[in-house]
Amino acid sequence: PPAQAQQAGVEIDIQREFLGLGGIVQPGVWTPVRMDLTNTGAESVEVHCRWLLTDEDGDELVSERPNITLQPMRPLGVWLYATPPMATRPNQSWVFQAVNAQNGELINQVTVQLTDSGMADQSVNLVGVCGFKGMGLNPWLRWSTHHEELRLVRGLSLESLPDRWYGLDSLSSLVWMPNEGGEPTDNRMSDSTKRALREWVYSGGHLVIVLPYAGQQWSSADSGLADLIEPIKPDAITPARARAPISVFGVLRNTDAVALNWFDLSNAPGYTALAEVDLSTGPSALTPSANPPTPNLKPLIVGKRFGFGQVTLVGLDLSNADVLKSIDAFRLHRVWTRIFSWRASKSGELLPNSEFDSPQTRNQYWETKDAQQVELGNWMAGRVAREGETGPAIGLAFVLFVIYAIFAALTFPNLLKTKGWQRHSWMLFVGIVALFSIVAWGGAWVMRPITTSAAHFTVLDIDGNTNMVRAQSW
Repeated sequence: PPAQAQQAGVEIDIQREFLGLGGIVQPGVWTPVRMDLTNTGAESVEVHCRWLLTDEDGDELVSERPNITLQPMRPLGVWLYATPPMATRPNQSWVFQAVNAQNGELINQVTVQLTDSGMADQSVNLVGVCGFKGMGLNPWLRWSTHHEELRLVRGLSLESLPDRWYGLDSLSSLVWMPNEGGEPTDNRMSDSTKRALREWVYSGGHLVIVLPYAGQQWSSADSGLADLIEPIKPDAITPARARAPISVFGVLRNTDAVALNWFDLSNAPGYTALAEVDLSTGPSALTPSANPPTPNLKPLIVGKRFGFGQVTLVGLDLSNADVLKSIDAFRLHRVWTRIFSWRASKSGELLPNSEFDSPQTRNQYWETKDAQQVELGNWMAGRVAREGETGPAIGLAFVLFVIYAIFAALTFPNLLKTKGWQRHSWMLFVGIVALFSIVAWGGAWVMRPITTSAAHFTVLDIDGNTNMVRAQSW
């Protein structure tokens, strides 16, 4: 572990994969860090867990979870949350402390240093993966496939997700796959973590569930998350198998011997079909006919809105070896274009490296790193900082200074010289200074705020379909 210490009976451990979400820290975004605490003493102790860092102004910022009770020799993970400043750079250090809740004494602390590989720029699109397999996502990591850089946060699991929804705020999407992603019915997934996952979806997150061929637990009453895939019931998810000829994503395959293993999600009321399989492309459909067969469409991928977010069910077990063979046979890399609405090219196809590397093709596409980036939220910074409110006072002071300079440097010296009163110049100078001082102090007194000025600025995001409102205030 990168940081470990033992003192006064409490051991603090910050594992690298829990320094940020999946070990990734994104400056300017809510960042979770898990402190693993072990009370090595013989009696229970109550502590305050603290994370010390600096804010945008360089002032010390403390994130705290108070009154945590540690039982003897029973490890406990405690999540802390903060927003690192945009100026956060690799090799900076954060301090984590365990403080006695009774007397405020420092029991133990560790210092953790950030690394370059564990940081991501705010412009990077982070997609979490509950598991370690690529599931066909690796080709999309190439710059040419997006208008923004994509990075996969692998190795997540349901049991180890943060217990507050804003701990997932850095992710645009979370992909759950069977076997490696954990199970919602596992007792290691706490109720607070389930609540956080649900709130993250309703706040705008995209949860992608890759359905397994056996042992699907999401719709179970014990999962605590069955409402996220309602109204689908276990008996509505039925395995299906089809061989070529078959049309998938508009591509007709009539020579592949590999069967497509998938789930028939027809009994999913309330869900929108994002991709369908056309089973009507039998031998008769391959020959011209005056009466073409009616398409027999079966939903392969379905999605449903929940608040500002979405849950997508994928009827292909992308962790299954036979399905991966089917993907190669049916060119089903398009599965991710349908799930995320990605457009790599005009046709929606991934360009082979050989084609993209040719100058004729390459000139038709922008590299993300070469494209001009525009920050759409620039208009908000001035509102939050209340820019322009002191302009009139500063302008009045400037005008007063100009008038003083004209009188002191030009008007009165010429007047004294004309009247022959040069011997009174010092007296006149003192009078001018006194006069303008009175005017300046009087103007400041008149313009002083009588009461405390407080402004409340809120950005509202309204979903017209569900009438849900999300607010962010300053």
